Amino acid sequence: MPRKYKRVTNRLKPDAQTIKAAVMAVESGSLSLRAAALEYKISKSSLQRKINVNKETSYNDLHFDEQHKYIFKKAQEDELSTYLRQASDMHYGLNVRETKQLAYQYAIKNDIKIPENWKKSETAGTEWFYLFLNHTKLSIRMPEATSLSRTTSFNRTNVDTFFKNLDSVQKRYKFSADCIYNINETALTTVHKPVKVVAGKGVKQVGQVTSAERETLVTMIGCINALRNSIPPFLIFPRVHFRSHMLKCAPTGTKGDANPSGWINTEIFLK
Repeated sequence: MPRKYKRVTNRLKPDAQTIKAAVMAVESGSLSLRAAALEYKISKSSLQRKINVNKETSYNDLHFDEQHKYIFKKAQEDELSTYLRQASDMHYGLNVRETKQLAYQYAIKNDIKIPENWKKSETAGTEWFYLFLNHTKLSIRMPEATSLSRTTSFNRTNVDTFFKNLDSVQKRYKFSADCIYNINETALTTVHKPVKVVAGKGVKQVGQVTSAERETLVTMIGCINALRNSIPPFLIFPRVHFRSHMLKCAPTGTKGDANPSGWINTEIFLK
């Protein structure tokens, strides 16, 4: 089925009352299926399908939903759209896979009925995604690589916006100083950066012993609150499986996990 269906006929669609009358005429025996289809100008196969669907429904309870069944209501789609636009404006836009995962998580969190294939893959379907783009006037764009320093440039506008948001959150939740934390992610490497050394003149290449030819990236996450109380660091190792010996000689209370890339992801962040 195409993502945006286009009708191939100019024939008028029968309304719900006409279909209901045709179904009742066939069910009561006053007209045959073919005769009812001709009289009420309904496709015979469509009328048969309506009869089969409503076989166990009493005549008074017959109803036909003329609207398409959407997974999310308009207000919910608008909320998702607003979030995606804000993420893009902050230079942290979500790709197609992440957007579909977000839609699935949003549906689960709000107890919204979803198709079975969403539950199996734990992500929204591709057809839903492209229909969602049409509804919300979003598009898939190739982002321009922007450095963090350029994105988070220190200027009056950005500082004012930050403190306005901070003031709004503080007034809403009344956080005390011990509950206000700052978290930072930094990269640790097993290969130090060599400094200048004394060597003989005329030597083309000067080496310096390091722990390895290729550096290994280990991500460290540190956290401290407004009272200057810190919690032990969290280390992410570039491995498939985490082993406790990786934390040997680490600060007391240090926790760790493993990820093939050595970077933080959603699952590790929630830990």
